[in-house]
Amino acid sequence: MIRSTRVFVNIKATYTIKTSTYSCEVLDLSMEGLKIGTRQILEAGDLLKITLDLESRTIMFFCVVKNKGENSGEYGIRIEELHPEDKIVLDDFLLKFMIRSNLDLTEEFKPNP
Repeated sequence: MIRSTRVFVNIKATYTIKTSTYSCEVLDLSMEGLKIGTRQILEAGDLLKITLDLESRTIMFFCVVKNKGENSGEYGIRIEELHPEDKIVLDDFLLKFMIRSNLDLTEEFKPNP
């Protein structure tokens, strides 16, 4: 299985877990998932609704926490559900990013130092 490209971003977002909403930062993004940074403690299996602005639209991801990231406060998140219109916005954003970065669609993007 080929993993889709992860693009490193720095996007402010919010997530809701149960009935509480917190701020977070989306650190990377792909069609299958994202990495977030937050001050809250999350556990693998936690269900989240993540909301962020992308391409001048607010989109929502319904997700599950997959694992803790390498750094404190970072978590790998798997997208479970995405509205078809939001999927189009995400596809468009990632494709534009690849074109601007001259990347293959299955290659991992790492910014130049």
